[in-house]
Amino acid sequence: MLIKTFPFLDHRRVTPDFAARLQMLADDCARLAHDASFVAARLRTSPMIDRYVPLTTPVGLHLVGQVSGHPLRGAGVMITSPLWFADPDGMWIRTLSRFYALGRPADPRDRDHIPTSVLRTFDGRDDDWPEGGD
Repeated sequence: MLIKTFPFLDHRRVTPDFAARLQMLADDCARLAHDASFVAARLRTSPMIDRYVPLTTPVGLHLVGQVSGHPLRGAGVMITSPLWFADPDGMWIRTLSRFYALGRPADPRDRDHIPTSVLRTFDGRDDDWPEGGD
């Protein structure tokens, strides 16, 4: 029953790629606990998300905004994978998939720059994705 509402709980969705991303997240978690200085090097090659707003789904907390420099998707309006860590100074976030440099937050009441199709079609997949899906 839980899987109908929260499909990410289905163990059959665990793939080698997903397990590898979890391992990278765990490694970054360990590094953050001891020395967060490694983040600066990661941010030099990380995508940036600008004019972002938070989005809560059954999968977790995400950001929706204008992304540039994404290694797989390039640029456009995207929804991040679930957030796991955020810089207290508001400079970066770490999602399940990667670090993002943070640009300017959007006014949460102003979602005009986010196509409604992005918000309407989000299905809780574990990957970052732009409008229209993969």
